[in-house]
This record gives sequence, structure tokens and C-alpha cells, in this order.
Amino acid sequence: MCGRFTLQIPPELQAEIFGLIEIPTFPARYNIAPSQKVVVIRQNGDGQNRLDFLRWGLIPSWAEDISIGYKLINARSETVHDKHSFRHAIKYRRCLVPSSGFFEWIQEEKAKNPYIFISRTTPQWFLPVYGNPGNLLKVRKSSPAPSLPRPLTN
Repeated sequence: MCGRFTLQIPPELQAEIFGLIEIPTFPARYNIAPSQKVVVIRQNGDGQNRLDFLRWGLIPSWAEDISIGYKLINARSETVHDKHSFRHAIKYRRCLVPSSGFFEWIQEEKAKNPYIFISRTTPQWFLPVYGNPGNLLKVRKSSPAPSLPRPLTN
């Protein structure tokens, strides 16, 4: 599962795609990692889309230690509705994370090497959920995507 991604989509394009009233300002990012602030699109109470920044790593409401957020960065779409940590968030707190590409690592001889996957024609979007103090979890299908080399995904 993806542990790093990039965001190089111009803010003006995101405002156009999502009908944002305000054009957001943020720099391109090339190595977004868990625990960092991530650009997300979510709806306010009136149903209007807005851009926010959330910390990547879900901290469940019952957690006693916020360091659990370092472990809860991805979830399998097949089981996200069944897991206690994710059940409330997947039902009530969804958003979109714009992305230009994502990294996968493969073990080659003595080192793990990163490979980046980028769509040259359309932006990519992750479909995460977010928790109470503004943290998020990316939900991904665990089976390999047909367009990716099978040895790089799981």
C-alpha cells in the first residue's frame, strides 16, 4: 500500500474541478509522508466543497496515545467497514485527497528502491476518511491495480 505520494496539481485546477469558492494557495509537494499535513477536499455543513489541511494518520476517538496515528495510515477497502478503528470514520467522515502520483517500494538486492507512478493525463484521487482532531486515513483496494506491474503492488 502507498506510503508516500506527490501533489503537483495547480490550485487553480483544483478550484475548478471541485467548485471551490476560494482558490487555495499551497506549493507543489514531491514526497508527502505519513504524519504530515495533507491537502483534502471535504464538504462543509451547507454541502459546499472546501479545501482543508489534515494530518495523515488516523487517531481513533478511543486512542490513549496519538502515536497510533503513525500506524493507521492506510486501510484495506475490503475490511474498513468491519474494523473498530475505522467504522465511524468511514460512515460519517469522508473526503478526497488530490494526488499527482504515488510511490511503491521494491526490494532489489540489498536495498528497497522507490518507484513513482504518475498519470500524465488526469489527476489521481485517494478516498480517505478523517477523524476528530483533523487526521486522516487513506482507504485503498488491496488487490493489485491492473495497470501496475504486479511485483510492485500488494
